[in-house]
Amino acid sequence: MSRARRNPSFGRAAAAAQGRQVFPVALYASLLTAVLALVQPAALRVVESACATLQVLPLRAQGLLGARVVRAADASEVDRLDAASRAVDALRARRAAAARRRPAGVPFGLVGWPIPVVARGLERGRGGPTELQLAIAWQDLPPGAAPFVTVGDALVGFLAEPNADAAGGAEDRARVRLLHASERGALPRRVPAWIAADDGPLPVVVEPASTIDAHALRCVLPADPYRAATIAGGEHEVLTSGLEDDPLGPLPHGLRIGTLRVEGYRDAGGDVVPIGLFVAPAVPPESVHAVVVWVPGAGTSRAVPTFRPLGHGELFAARSSRLPVSSSVRIRWFVTTDVLTGAWLGEGAALVHGERLVGVLATAGLGYGVVAPFGQPGRSWPITLLPDDGGAPVDLMARATARDGTRVTLEATGDVVAPGSGRAFTGASIPDVPAGLYLGPCVVTAAPGGASIVVEHVDPEQESALAVFRHDVGQEVSR
Repeated sequence: MSRARRNPSFGRAAAAAQGRQVFPVALYASLLTAVLALVQPAALRVVESACATLQVLPLRAQGLLGARVVRAADASEVDRLDAASRAVDALRARRAAAARRRPAGVPFGLVGWPIPVVARGLERGRGGPTELQLAIAWQDLPPGAAPFVTVGDALVGFLAEPNADAAGGAEDRARVRLLHASERGALPRRVPAWIAADDGPLPVVVEPASTIDAHALRCVLPADPYRAATIAGGEHEVLTSGLEDDPLGPLPHGLRIGTLRVEGYRDAGGDVVPIGLFVAPAVPPESVHAVVVWVPGAGTSRAVPTFRPLGHGELFAARSSRLPVSSSVRIRWFVTTDVLTGAWLGEGAALVHGERLVGVLATAGLGYGVVAPFGQPGRSWPITLLPDDGGAPVDLMARATARDGTRVTLEATGDVVAPGSGRAFTGASIPDVPAGLYLGPCVVTAAPGGASIVVEHVDPEQESALAVFRHDVGQEVSR
């Protein structure tokens, strides 16, 4: 008789030991690791970064063992650096000149301060971001600043109340609440306005629309409901009426809010039966790269602040080498910083040549990054165009469609920019790329449904003074 039959307890112990031997420990460990990565991604971020750093060690070794030519920038490169700096100066001067051209309804006692946008936040429905964070601290705004904020002759929002608990950084920056912003439990900012209808002005109140509506703003409380019910579409402008006794603060008369959009049903005769009056904003939130804050012109000795695109952050000198890729339109460069003083570079950081954007880091880690150059097809970019004819800067969103050498082609939809030549700069919709970096000279031509923009960019292989800019948007203030 076997030992298991003589001793039943021994048989049960052997079976349990065999079960423990076949328990899938590795499988359960991998599942728990995956759950941890989903629930607590920050806990594994260091491990992931370390693995990525080990993975690129061969590329870093190749760059270190290869020939390192130390040379000063030649005359042509110095000219390109100077051209970028002059272009940034021209953009800043043109914005200041545009701010001095006050809309008709703004009181003459106010002076416009053009201030760049450094971040956006609080996405809401189809209206996009509801808040703009400005490159100026609350304490740098003179007392008595007007509550309304404009872009050209358009009203875009109002200065938000400062955060009483702010202790510096992002919470200390001035913020703009856009017209379609609303908070749970708080009344929205309603704007007294009028519709420029064919049969005369129709007073209404403009307020944020619902998140399920097709447009960001809607018109309510019309002074003549019968006339409001007979509006059958058309490109009617909606402007501020400027009530003198507005309890929410003074608001100039005649600022553009947007264009009327009539939603309803069509009857048998083809006429629209309105069920709602909405407003498409005059300036889409994604296209606002700089705003004008109106401050008292008398009684203050503060000059208009100046802003540089690389005003706050860290620059790390970088060496670049082109990576082999399968497609000519998917160019990539591998950049490294000094090994001994290497710093963690974040994804999305800008690779710059002076004050000119070269590309952004698609992958990054400790002292290294893989750069995708500006203009690779498929990506949308916030662009600021500075026309050569002396007009005001034009802010827009454009989608890159092709890159051939240093020539980048982008497409912009809508009637946003006139054909002609000019200079292109970065806008303010990319968190880690500061607005106002020079891209290059450009030519705008008319295209079906919008415009085609061709930018003459830069070739990183021809430049020696490259650097990775780590943008600290949480600390950016005016200088």
